[in-house]
Amino acid sequence: EGVVCTEVSYPKKETKKIVFANENIDLNTSFAPGTYIKLQLEEKEISEELTWAYIHCESETKKESFLNGAYIIKTDELEILKCNIIDKTSAFHLPISRNNEPVEETKDYKYYIIVFAYDAKKKSVPNEEDAYIIIDMSFRVGVGSDENVRESVL
Repeated sequence: EGVVCTEVSYPKKETKKIVFANENIDLNTSFAPGTYIKLQLEEKEISEELTWAYIHCESETKKESFLNGAYIIKTDELEILKCNIIDKTSAFHLPISRNNEPVEETKDYKYYIIVFAYDAKKKSVPNEEDAYIIIDMSFRVGVGSDENVRESVL
């Protein structure tokens, strides 16, 4: 008697977002290795000096694990990117090689990089609370390696 149920909810911290500097890019498309891209923070009034970096994400499982906060990034898997401190942008070529490039034709091949902008003075590795963007690098032109490459039919 007299029991009251209450639900406590905390306001979710709004994370900063990274977006493509060119607005004509289709976010639902996959990119080929080596594609040149330019990223910027959506919110440009950021005072701290940020470090830009990315990690390879070889599977849908690893991506989901990161998004759920279950995957802890290791410092040795971070690839640091150059950035423009003034306009808070980073322009670079996507990695040429992918860690799990299949030799045979496969429909469910997925490969991503997750790009972060974070304050490296406050922490050594980024997490899901920092500004990030997931870039799909699953685009494939051919199958095989070196002289044995043949056109992909998928």
